[in-house]
Amino acid sequence: MLPVGLLATLGAVCFASPENEHETKQKRQSIFKQAHVAEFAGTCLLTSFGLGVNSQAIFLNSFQGLFQIASAWGLGVTFAIYSTASVSGAHLNPAVSFALAASNKESGQKGFKWSDVPGYISAQMAGAFTGAAINYAVFSNFIKKFEVKNAIVRGSLESAKSASAFACFPAAGVTPLKAFALEAWATSQLMLTIRALTDPDSAALIRKDAVPLLIGAQVALLICLFGPLTQCGMNPARDLGPRLFAALAGWGRAALPGGPAGTEWLAYLAGPVVGATFGSWFYDAALKPSKIKEGET
Repeated sequence: MLPVGLLATLGAVCFASPENEHETKQKRQSIFKQAHVAEFAGTCLLTSFGLGVNSQAIFLNSFQGLFQIASAWGLGVTFAIYSTASVSGAHLNPAVSFALAASNKESGQKGFKWSDVPGYISAQMAGAFTGAAINYAVFSNFIKKFEVKNAIVRGSLESAKSASAFACFPAAGVTPLKAFALEAWATSQLMLTIRALTDPDSAALIRKDAVPLLIGAQVALLICLFGPLTQCGMNPARDLGPRLFAALAGWGRAALPGGPAGTEWLAYLAGPVVGATFGSWFYDAALKPSKIKEGET
């Protein structure tokens, strides 16, 4: 998912001569520091856009139906990708970063190594937490009015209704195991689409500048399908960052429940990682175009 320009630069770093090793190492470190800033900013944008949509829907009844909510989320993802793709590749999701590192050799994501994953994920988590803080600053008065109107005591189990503007919660009747499976399945589809749209070997007639819009459309579609069941997080940073903020902002155990209920929010961490890794692996194993030289049998 890294852009061509960044791949070329990282390729030059990988094949540098020994005498330039120190210089190229510094150059690579500089590139990834900039990439971390981009991942922070992009994930912050994505989260603030998305949580703003959630808050409008829950506290102000501003949307008429799931399709409007899903479309707004998709546009938020699209603009976050456009804003950062040329710098960091716009992973904006720990599951995507993990999956790309896991499929490094097969996918051709040269320059993105396992050693780069912690920096990317840390930036994404920080960005999501910051996006949640921004959203709370914007909607805090409306959240309080909603809680008063519905006799909700923040921090009680009932306050999950208002906390759901920040973190994901499965619908009634959806077990933690089913939530895990649904999150994994949805994210696998998203990751497969990302790989297909960004594979330089693909013969699909897709303009490069249309890719963020198509990924955003895929996110919107998946929210329409799975949102009523799990809220369709598909992104550990988008869930955990705001969840931690909500816990600190007074929701406490309602945002971070312990005991059996704790497995619900863990599904939003593990499910997307497993799903994205599977989706990327499946693309490499079954769908990635083969490179067969002319005359080769």
